[in-house]
Amino acid sequence: MNPEQHPAANYFGNTLHVMPMDKTHWHAVRYNPDGTFEFSAPGRPGYRGTYTIEGDQVCLTALRPGDSRESTHCHFFDLARRAGDSWTEMTPQGETRFRLDRGHP
Repeated sequence: MNPEQHPAANYFGNTLHVMPMDKTHWHAVRYNPDGTFEFSAPGRPGYRGTYTIEGDQVCLTALRPGDSRESTHCHFFDLARRAGDSWTEMTPQGETRFRLDRGHP
């Protein structure tokens, strides 16, 4: 699939910051056109994995640091967001702010 036609094309080349309101587990995710992602967080080991998009859900599969086997976690994924957008959603961790920043810091 042409990267410009991919449903997540607005995320490619950009960084999604995920910031729970309780300020725990702040992290950043970068989605790549080849179906891979990169996870980073202050003070925690980063990791890489793969993702799939199923309707309005993104499913991330990875061997996370400290885990003995790969796991998959799915959550809502707003494909209409563009670099520069900020929004708030309720997640299993509570109210969470998201920001899609241009580029990779």
